Amino acid sequence: MYGVIALSAKKRVNENIKKAAAYIFSSVCGMIVSGIFLALFSGVMYVLSMPPETAGAMSLIALAAGCVCAGYVCGAIKLRKGLRSGLICASVISGIALLVSALSGNLNGSSAAARLITAAISCCTGSVCAVNRRNE
Repeated sequence: MYGVIALSAKKRVNENIKKAAAYIFSSVCGMIVSGIFLALFSGVMYVLSMPPETAGAMSLIALAAGCVCAGYVCGAIKLRKGLRSGLICASVISGIALLVSALSGNLNGSSAAARLITAAISCCTGSVCAVNRRNE
């Protein structure tokens, strides 16, 4: 009897690890895409001699692109519950982005709200698109 209980508990632990790994992997993919977009936008700003005020908008676009990618990867892995998967990915990415902003001293209320809303909408959009895509 004890072996059956231990086996089912081990199975639940393995399922939870797989779930967490899907969210972590998709969030890392999204952060990599965001980093690539930030580097590209930095180069564009340098080459075109754009004013520093445009950096905020470009960083928000880079965050949105990374969140769409993270949501899409998570939706492709999970294949169901797109909104929930997208919100979980958005919370992971937003938590890391807010932590980095707080540590660097660039955290204020208006930018944090914009980042949270952008991340949630973008991740959910990517995840729902991945869940609802057709494999033809």
